[in-house]
Amino acid sequence: SLSRRSASRRRLHSPPHRGIAQPNSYADRTRASAVAAAATAAAPAARSSDQRELSVNGGNLRRHQASAMSEGSPLVDLRSCLPKEVLVKGKDGQVASRATRDVITGKFVGLYFSASWCPPCRSFTPVLIDAYNKATAAGKAFEVVFVSSDNSEESFDEYYRKMPWTALPFGATQKSALSSRFKVQGIPTLVILDPQGQVVSTNARSAVMADPARFPWEGAAESGNRYRNLIMWLLLGAWLLYRFLWR
Repeated sequence: SLSRRSASRRRLHSPPHRGIAQPNSYADRTRASAVAAAATAAAPAARSSDQRELSVNGGNLRRHQASAMSEGSPLVDLRSCLPKEVLVKGKDGQVASRATRDVITGKFVGLYFSASWCPPCRSFTPVLIDAYNKATAAGKAFEVVFVSSDNSEESFDEYYRKMPWTALPFGATQKSALSSRFKVQGIPTLVILDPQGQVVSTNARSAVMADPARFPWEGAAESGNRYRNLIMWLLLGAWLLYRFLWR
């Protein structure tokens, strides 16, 4: 009949539901469009909010990292700065190679930048040897690593023969990186690090000279430098005052 053909035609042209409710009127379609538009407009705002939160959290993370650094977190992985093997002295004075991690792990380490051709180095080395022997005899976990600036292997061997501690092999490529890392501008220079890799002093030479028994010589050199700077400023102030009063 006509009514059956009309019903079939409507079913044929109507969209399949597929389990999703379809808007049945213009008002329903209008409301659906409005909801979709609102969701689209809200998406950038949500992304912006997420970005602001990410920025804040990132800033908090950076502040936390900076705080951790300032509270004395490890600064230097010394094992990665040194060769895999270093030279060590046996009780009989014989030189042998040994794994770096076995030599320095759990110890205070002094990086001794020195050379046989340097007169101040030759003067300071006996003082450091005495301080080293006393510290190790007292049970201190302390090791010195000689970082040589000698011009030949023969001069290196002759100089190292007098030392009781560890050394980088002659010509080790890590020397330049260590000098740059610790801003070594001259020799002799003694840099002290604690077992966690925290730098104790980058100018421990003057501290050892002042008090060889003050292991690990933390802050002594820096205090001396502050006093010297204060004296220099006082002298400069006195000179300026003298120039002003006698103009």
